[in-house]
Amino acid sequence: MSFLDEPVHSLFHNSYAALAGEGSPFVLGNADDCYWSITGLNFASLNEITLYNGDPEVLESAIRRFQDAHLPHNVFLGGAGLVHAAALTAKGYINPGVAPLMAYALDKDEDRHTLREGLEVKRVTTPEDLAICQTILADGYGSQREITDSVTAASLGNPASFRYYLLDGGVPVSTAHFIENEKFLGCFDVVTSPMHQRNGYGEELMRWAMAHHAAMGHELIVLQASKSGLALYEDLNFQVLQYLQAWQLEDVIRMRRFTHENLQLGEFSLRPLHVSDAPWCIPFYNDSEIQKYLPVPDDFGPKEFALLLERFTALQRNGLGINWVVERAGEPVAMMGCHTTDWKRQGTELGYAALPHTRGQGVVSAVLKELVPFLFNEYGFERVEVQAVVENVPSQRAAEKAGFVQEGTLRRRYLHKGVLHDDFVYARIKGDQAG
Repeated sequence: MSFLDEPVHSLFHNSYAALAGEGSPFVLGNADDCYWSITGLNFASLNEITLYNGDPEVLESAIRRFQDAHLPHNVFLGGAGLVHAAALTAKGYINPGVAPLMAYALDKDEDRHTLREGLEVKRVTTPEDLAICQTILADGYGSQREITDSVTAASLGNPASFRYYLLDGGVPVSTAHFIENEKFLGCFDVVTSPMHQRNGYGEELMRWAMAHHAAMGHELIVLQASKSGLALYEDLNFQVLQYLQAWQLEDVIRMRRFTHENLQLGEFSLRPLHVSDAPWCIPFYNDSEIQKYLPVPDDFGPKEFALLLERFTALQRNGLGINWVVERAGEPVAMMGCHTTDWKRQGTELGYAALPHTRGQGVVSAVLKELVPFLFNEYGFERVEVQAVVENVPSQRAAEKAGFVQEGTLRRRYLHKGVLHDDFVYARIKGDQAG
């Protein structure tokens, strides 16, 4: 099989696999036209996903790796993957622009270059050579030297790695890195020291490398251009294969999610709402007490139930909450959930309602007594709040029995079916557990 039988973007994203493994901080993987690279270091540029697949489940599976590790990261969307832009916006990602995936077809008869007088190129073959490149990279990227050292160490002595640096009068000024896969080259880390920029050093090094590798028999170079490097690659006649939309998440707090979909709290089991729950759930939401206090449509039916499932899924996916069916001995007895969650302020709000046949049995307060300490301990919340309409006395009693303290009244706070109501505010804070 020719190396070009594999899609070019796949060749590019997988090229760094040559440097993964022992001694490397990179953990790489791919599935379903999705590629990821994780270093575990606390820099978004060192933890990346590139996605060409439009399936939301593929996106969720990929970003979960970074969510679980609480790592800032970048997501690049291309092709069918562009459909995920709205979902990433909802999750708190910002769009700093695009990153063109660019290619250059080498030709040994055309790609010839003689360095300017006084210039010299060296390939990295020793730790001393690598240290020179690490210094250029740290200065050029504005990063800590230990970070640069960590992510480049595995390239030394690797036969697939071609790392070069350019010297002017013996002074190192620029560096570039190429990774080989048969006749294909992925190009990375083209950097010139800040004090030596605007002298054409990057172009000199790249033209030399292109001529050198064309003579070696390599056929194609692919790179992902930064905004600052785009003009250089255009001057070198690299062609844009496609524009990758960049999305960045630096605030790792936005990555927090509720992950305990199933819980056992004493005699009560908590689980997600399923499609199969419609026969009992639809009558529940049409109950007069539920209609009186909860923001659900009149004549709640199958269509509204389907929309409710979608809303619950989105709430959990976006990190804002989670909803459970509460069961006792396998039978639904209540609904309960967290919403309006603020991970930065370490707080969430609880909502709940008992099914008609269990009202007055203390089901809600019993579950709350177990659930609230779990939320404090497992998710690190400092405050769990309940807001109850002043007319909803059963809801207030459940909160009080579960140890919530009434803190005050939010006047004209709750709009329900066109009427404004006052809300009582109840809360438990983590420090209450000691008492």
